[in-house]
Parts: sequence; C-alpha cells; structure tokens
Amino acid sequence: MEEFDMAIRMAEESGDKVTLASVYIVRGMRCFQTGEYLKAISDFDDAIIIMKRILNDGGELDENELAKAYAGRGMAYYPKREPDKAMQDFDKCIEIWERLQLEGKHIEEEFLIRVYAIRSGIINTTSTDMGVAISGAEKSIEIAERRQASGEEMDYSIVAYNYLNMGVSCDQKGVDCEQSGDSYGQKIAFEEANTNYSKCIETWKTLRNNEMEIDYDSLATAYMNRGSNYYHEMGEIGKALLDYNEAVRIREKLEKNGEQQNAFDMFMVYKNRSQAFEADGDVESAINDVIPALQILKGSFSSIVDFQPIYYSVLEELIELIEKTDNKALLHETLQEFLHAMCQVPKILEAEMAHNKILERLQQ
Repeated sequence: MEEFDMAIRMAEESGDKVTLASVYIVRGMRCFQTGEYLKAISDFDDAIIIMKRILNDGGELDENELAKAYAGRGMAYYPKREPDKAMQDFDKCIEIWERLQLEGKHIEEEFLIRVYAIRSGIINTTSTDMGVAISGAEKSIEIAERRQASGEEMDYSIVAYNYLNMGVSCDQKGVDCEQSGDSYGQKIAFEEANTNYSKCIETWKTLRNNEMEIDYDSLATAYMNRGSNYYHEMGEIGKALLDYNEAVRIREKLEKNGEQQNAFDMFMVYKNRSQAFEADGDVESAINDVIPALQILKGSFSSIVDFQPIYYSVLEELIELIEKTDNKALLHETLQEFLHAMCQVPKILEAEMAHNKILERLQQ
C-alpha cells in the first residue's frame, strides 16, 4: 500500500482534490478485495467527503467517481452485516447513475450491474418490498445483456445471482398471496419463482460446461428452493426429489472438499428431502435424512437451547418414522440415545413433552 500513501501525499501537496479522491477510491477498492472492510470504508468516506466539497464549491467533477465511492462503501458495509448502511449507499449511487443516464451522460454500468444485484439480495432478507427487489434484478440483467450485445463481456455470475434473487422475491410474493387468501396470485408467484430458479441453474451449468468458475452454494440453493416449490406448492414429488438430490450432492461434495457450509442450509436440505421421501412412501430414505439433519442441529451450534423447539419437533418426526418400520431395536436405540441427549440441555416445554413421550414408548 506504500504506492497509495505516496500518491495521497503528492495529491495533498499539490492541492489536486480530484486526484486525491480518486486515489482513495482505488485504495478503498483494493482494501475491499483483500477483505479489509473497515479500511475500505474509511477510504471511501474520505473520497466522498472530498468530492462533496468539490461539488459544493462549484468545482468540476465526474460524478461517476462519487457514485463509485458510494457503491464501494455499500459493498464494504454488506459483508460487515450492516445492510441498512449498505442500502443507503446503494440508493445514493443508483440515484446519481440514473440521473446521469437521463442526462445522456456516460455511466459506470459495470458497477451499476453489481449494485442492482446486491441491493436486490439485501431487500430479499431485510424488507417486504419484493417489487423493488425484482425490478433491480431485472435492470441488472438488462444492462448485462445490452453490454453483451454491444461486444462487452457478459458477467454470467451476476446474471445467475439476479435470477436467484428474483426467485426468492417471487417466493415471498407467493407467501404474501397465501396469507391474503389470493390463491391465483400464489400459484403464479411460485411458478415465476421456479422459472427464475431454473434460469439460475441453467446459467451456472453453462458456466460449468465452459469450464468457468461457478458458485456451487448458489447453485445448491437454487435446486433446494425449486425443489421446495415442486413439493410444497405443486405436489410434484418426483421433481422435488430430483432437485433435493442435486442440492444434497453439491453440498456434501463442498463439505468433503473442506468448504465451510452454512449449518442451517445443510439442515434444511436434509429435512426437506426427508419429507419428500416420506410423502413418496420411502420411509427408510426419510429416516436416513432425518438422522443427519438432527446431528447437524445438535453439533453445529454453540448452544442448542435456541433451537430446542425445532430439535424436538424433528426428533418426534424421526421417532414416528422409525415406528412405521416396526424396527423395535432401532426405535429403542434411538429413544435411548435422544433421551440421553435431552438430559444434557436445559428443559423447556417441548423438552418435557418429548421426554415424557419417550419414556412412555420405552415402557411399551
């Protein structure tokens, strides 16, 4: 970073504020790429302050640089789990770029594509305005496709993320329709969700076939979400199982390769597939998925107390599945194992209820 320090000193000594702001932006981007988010935010802060002063003083400035500084700071806030601050910065840079576009001026489309995509993902997890999330993702894809048509290289990974974001947004719209009693809107929303998940999957597969780097976590999520809609919303168990199988295969392969997996994602993919197996009449396979789901819940969190309601609910499902097999030895072994496990954590109502039911079964 010494070259940046020298460039900053030279710009300060010469009084060249535009160059000084540009150096801060470039160094901020470098810090962001190396995971030094606090340093990146500090550099973007300095760049924004300098450029706002230039504009307030009536000086000349390419506002693309100010928009880039807001975009960079927003991207640095996002991995620090400060979505509100990230959204504020993304909104500011989008406002600048959309105004410049209306004025017929050049804009930094490569940055804008990413900002729209990341903002849509944040909205999906922090807001209920799914229309804005979908609109942003669509704009991101539209710009990417237009750039490709004009000879620019297409960033297919951003396109895949946008389709995933739109799928999640449509899922939420489907839930909202269900809660309001709009069965037709619910059906359409979940169908649109699966259309977007399919496009996400096909985009990642295209990259894989061309031996390009892909985000397998995103691919697994798309398979799991599409499978869940096939099962829960459309009653297509066969298609659901095919998607769940792919999601499990990908996540197990990632885990085998030493890549850290989100524990809850791993739990959900086993849990969802077990339900589909049971609905398909394959109780043995359902049991084989519930057991690792419980093990993940039990072993992946520092304290199981917050997850006890889920833990004991799934435990009850496992016991009921084993009872269907009439395998009394396995049932007794499982009851004893989990009876011991329950003694290791503080009791809550669900624990007491499960404890009593297990004791009753052991006495049978």
